[in-house]
Amino acid sequence: MKFSRSTSTHLTNLSFRSNPLTTIQTPQSNSRLTEVNSKIDDLLKKSQTTFTKPEIKHQQQDKKLTQTHSYALILEQIQREKKQLLTILLQKDGIIREQQNKITQLDLQNKSLMKQLTQFNNLQPQMEKLEEQCQLIIKDNEQLKYEKNQIQTSLNYLKCQNLQIISNEIRNSLQQLHQQIKKHYLANYKDDYYNLQLSRMSLKINDLDFYTILRDCLDSILYMIKNTDNSIENLIIKNVKP
Repeated sequence: MKFSRSTSTHLTNLSFRSNPLTTIQTPQSNSRLTEVNSKIDDLLKKSQTTFTKPEIKHQQQDKKLTQTHSYALILEQIQREKKQLLTILLQKDGIIREQQNKITQLDLQNKSLMKQLTQFNNLQPQMEKLEEQCQLIIKDNEQLKYEKNQIQTSLNYLKCQNLQIISNEIRNSLQQLHQQIKKHYLANYKDDYYNLQLSRMSLKINDLDFYTILRDCLDSILYMIKNTDNSIENLIIKNVKP
């Protein structure tokens, strides 16, 4: 319950009514009254701080309930966001692990490449030496190729010269043979010689082919004559034997 200042005044008046003044108030009595009023004011102040109206208390409870409900909603929202963040965190953690595995593989590849690079650097002097040797071999091959071309040119020239010489010799021999055959046929087989010449011209056979055919014919005739002679000799020997 809350006491107002009017209540304290009323109590003071009651005290005066219950104790009517029969004598004039002294300064001591005024002091006593002031002290009582001060105590009453103190009690009123304490009652104001200790006791509250039911409406104010209900308002405070409603406010606390509202705050509690708000806190519950906020906590629920925080829990949902926490779950979402945890899901995202797990996804990110999986991606991070995958990236770490890739980094590990790349690191292994890098180490392998570094090892190969080290081996290559160690082989670099030998490779340079081999390259110099290859250049020398290429140069020697070029020189040998040039010399081969020179020799081939010389051989071709000599071959042409030899062929020309042989051709000239053959031509001279054929001419001599032609003259001899001509003299022989003109002396003994004049008609046959002219017939052969006409045949050669009609067949359009050059001198070389003609004399080749003629030589083959002569060889065949000689072979037949020789075999005939041998047969005759054998026959004579057989008949002469006792």
